[in-house]
Amino acid sequence: MIELLWVGLSEMLIYPLWVLWAATAAHDTPPLDPNVHQSPIILVHGRACHQGIWKPLRNFLEKEGYQNIYSLNLDRRRLWISAKTLSEYEEQLDRFIKKVIAETGRKPILIGHSMGGLLSAGAAVRLPESIEAVITLAAPLEGTEMVPWLQRRGLRLNAIDRAMAPQSPAVIAAKNVQVPLYTMSAAVDWVVWNRSSAPTDVSIPWRGHKGITMAKSTFKQIHAWLQEIERGEDN
Repeated sequence: MIELLWVGLSEMLIYPLWVLWAATAAHDTPPLDPNVHQSPIILVHGRACHQGIWKPLRNFLEKEGYQNIYSLNLDRRRLWISAKTLSEYEEQLDRFIKKVIAETGRKPILIGHSMGGLLSAGAAVRLPESIEAVITLAAPLEGTEMVPWLQRRGLRLNAIDRAMAPQSPAVIAAKNVQVPLYTMSAAVDWVVWNRSSAPTDVSIPWRGHKGITMAKSTFKQIHAWLQEIERGEDN
C-alpha cells in the first residue's frame, strides 16, 4: 500500500516536473569517437518525451567508463509530438542506427523506454545484423490493455497510441527479436498494463512508468546487462 501511494505521488507530481525541467536541461551528445572499442549505446525515449530524461542514466554510465552514448529526440520539439504514425519514428531510428554504425564501425546497443523500447525491439527485427542487443524499460512489448480500455470508453486515439495495443502489427513484430533482449518492468505501471513475458524480465520496486528511468536500481541492472553483453561479444 505504501509503495502504491509513493508511486502515485511521484508519477503525478515529481516526475512530470522533472520531465519539464529536463526538456530545458537536455544536453547534446558529444561527437562519436570511432577509436572507442565499445559498442555505442543509443537511448530511445518514449511517447511525448525527449532525450533529457536520459541525463541521470548517461551520467551513471559515463562514470562507469562507457563512451559513445547517444540520445536522440524523436520529435522536432521536445514534448511536442510531430509524428503521426509509429512508422515515422521507425524510419528516423533506422536512419540514426545506420549513421552510428557508419561513424563507429560497430553495432549499437539500444536502450528504450516505453514506446522507445517498442521501437528498439522493432528496429532489431528490421535490422537484425545491425543491432548488438536491446534493453527495454517499461515497454509495451506485449502491448498495453490501456489502449482498448480507453477505446471502449469512447476516447479517440491516434495511430501512434493504437500501435501500442495488444496484437497491433508493431507489437506482433516485436515478438520476433533475434538479438539478445533484456526487459525491465516497473513494479506499479499505470500505462503499460501488460508485463513483458521475456525470461530476462526484471521488476524495479518502488517505481512507476516514468520513475523507472531515474532509479539507481535501474542503472545498476542496465550496467550488469551491458557487462553481460560485452562478455558475449568477447566469446
